[in-house]
Amino acid sequence: MTRKFGFTSTTDQVLSGHSLKGKRVLITGVSAGPGIETARALVAIGAEVIGTARNLAKAESATSVVRDAARTAGGNFDMIALDLADLKNVDHCAGLLVSQGKPFDIVIANAGVMATPQGYTADGFETQFGTIRTGKGAVAQKRTAAARLHLTAKNITQ
Repeated sequence: MTRKFGFTSTTDQVLSGHSLKGKRVLITGVSAGPGIETARALVAIGAEVIGTARNLAKAESATSVVRDAARTAGGNFDMIALDLADLKNVDHCAGLLVSQGKPFDIVIANAGVMATPQGYTADGFETQFGTIRTGKGAVAQKRTAAARLHLTAKNITQ
């Protein structure tokens, strides 16, 4: 049977009948918008989700719906600090994830910034470019360089 989805389809409709039990997912940017909904939808079908956010206090309050879905559906949700605008922080976060010794099945590179005032990252890149391209690129590089991040990503989505 082929199911058709459109612009009014919900994540729950699209994922209905699917299970991600036993799958580990890394999602960047779970403090607002699509990152929260993506995390909620995936824990609702059993995934173990590690969400990243620059501001963990903001993400903690924003992700209560994700934790509720995890409790109800049997998924799991944890967070880790990650500031994509600071490559030293990216390296630190990668080290923490490596120390867990568990591979990721899916990586969703969702985090970003938009319409920011003129500014620069800690490494001297323009803010949007440094956060969206350089920061995510560094995460991907950590993933591939000598399996440093131990990711077995099957899907990288921006």
